[in-house]
Order: sequence, then structure tokens, then C-alpha cells
Amino acid sequence: MACKLTVQLRDSDLLAYLKGATPPAINQHIAECPECQERVEALAAPPSRLTQALYRITCPSSLQLGEYQLGLLPEPAAQAVTQHLCTCPHCTQELALLKAYLAKVSPDLAPIPASSLVERVRVRVAQLVTEMTDWGANVGAALGQGAAMTPALSGVRGVRGPTDGQSIYTVDDVQIILDVEADPMQPDRKVILGLVLGLEEPQSAVAHLWQAGRHVAETVVDELGNFMLADLPPGEYELILSNEKSEVHIQTLVL
Repeated sequence: MACKLTVQLRDSDLLAYLKGATPPAINQHIAECPECQERVEALAAPPSRLTQALYRITCPSSLQLGEYQLGLLPEPAAQAVTQHLCTCPHCTQELALLKAYLAKVSPDLAPIPASSLVERVRVRVAQLVTEMTDWGANVGAALGQGAAMTPALSGVRGVRGPTDGQSIYTVDDVQIILDVEADPMQPDRKVILGLVLGLEEPQSAVAHLWQAGRHVAETVVDELGNFMLADLPPGEYELILSNEKSEVHIQTLVL
């Protein structure tokens, strides 16, 4: 008998069912669906390579769980781990073992309070200054450097014609210039080209892209302040530029 669901359950859903980490609606469907029951039995069989390959595929890494326990994860990532722990007995058990291990080897070690992290890492939120259609001229005007900015940016970023989706964000003495374009190889995907100005040692920074509490991409910033994030589906993101001393957030970035 064929499965009655319009969109069939994925193998990862069935693996979550085997782990007891699925909601009641999925449990009830599998109990009443012979086809899904056969798929569950196949995945549960010892020789199943797929079970081995997909085992805990949706779980955070051991490193992330360690950083979570020590209070080192950014807030969006920490929230995602907290939500995951509510439904995953494997990660809950792994975290309990980690807590016990840390208590044994270093009884005084405790999660770092959020206030301490704020003292160590300065978090700043950048604001949108302007959206541009003429890349070089508008960048120069926004930064008070006039038309002379055009050839300088062209040399750093490469010569491009006018395109939509170019914006300037600023906070204190830092400016972030973003150019969002269609990926030439994948028209349904986007590319973010970024230039950071006013940041000390830009090559020490990393550009992180988050979406709905999930870390989706990251790349290093080069010594000239350039970075690129590619192969991005359209949507709403948060961009974070971080180094050891500070974080600059663009909280809402729509591609």
C-alpha cells in the first residue's frame, strides 16, 4: 500500500523516529502506514549503510555542544542547540556526559556568564545608510570621498557595471558595503560581495551568515576588507562580522 502523505517522509525523519525524536503526528502516521513501516525496518537493519551515513545528521557537533556548555556560542546558535536538546535524547546524554567529565577534571569550571562575554567581545549593530544603483559614485558620496572613490573600488573589487542590490551599512567608524547579485552559474541563487572599511586588521575577521538561528555559511575577510558568500537561496539572513575583540551585526539582510 502506497504512503498517503503528499510529501513523503525523508530518511532523516524515519531515523529520528527510530531515535524516539519525532512528534506524535509522525509517530501515528508511521504506525498506520505499511510503506513507512517497511522503510523504518530497512533503516533499522544492522547492515544499513544509510543508517550509518545519516546517523545524527541533524545533531550539533561535539565541538558545538562543548561550546554550548561553556556558554561560548552566539545567542542564535545557543537557542538552536537548546531547541534541539528538547527532542534529541542522544545529544542530551552526550551533554550530560560532558558535564560530568568537566566536573571531574575541573570542578571550578562553569559556563561563562553572558555579561562576561559582552565585556570581552564588543557587539555592535550596523544600520543601513543607503541603497545604491551606481556602485562607485554612491560609495564615494556616502563615505565623503567623492568621485575619486570609483577607481579605487574598481581596483580592489574588480570592474562591474551598475547592478541592483548594493547597500552601505555603518556603525561607529566601520562601514560595510554589500553587493547582492544573482549567481551567474545558478540564477536561482545569490552571491554576496562585501567590502569592510574602518576595521582594524580586517584579515582577522570572519563573515558569518545566519538564518533562523542556523549557521549557514562563513568566509574569511582578506587584508583589503573583501569577502564573498556564494550559493545562497533567496531569503532573510543575519550577517555577523567577528574577530576576537568585536562583532558587527547586520540583523536583517534580505537576498
